[in-house]
Amino acid sequence: FLILFYVVVFPAIAAYYCWQKGIEIIGPNRASMFIQLMPLFSAAMAIVIFNEKFKLYHFSGAVLILIGIYLSNRKIND
Repeated sequence: FLILFYVVVFPAIAAYYCWQKGIEIIGPNRASMFIQLMPLFSAAMAIVIFNEKFKLYHFSGAVLILIGIYLSNRKIND
């Protein structure tokens, strides 16, 4: 029951609550771009928790995600 409680409370309730608060604060248009951070954090947690080896594809994927977020959030001056 403790494992089930842990699985239900944190990912199912707390994460969605935090995501909804973030959308409320910055708006859905800007918040939708940050969903791309999920695979980045998943890879980072796999490296830390499961001792997965850090490979070039982790680095290149992280760089592409961060560049995409930067490009989508920058102001365009005409």
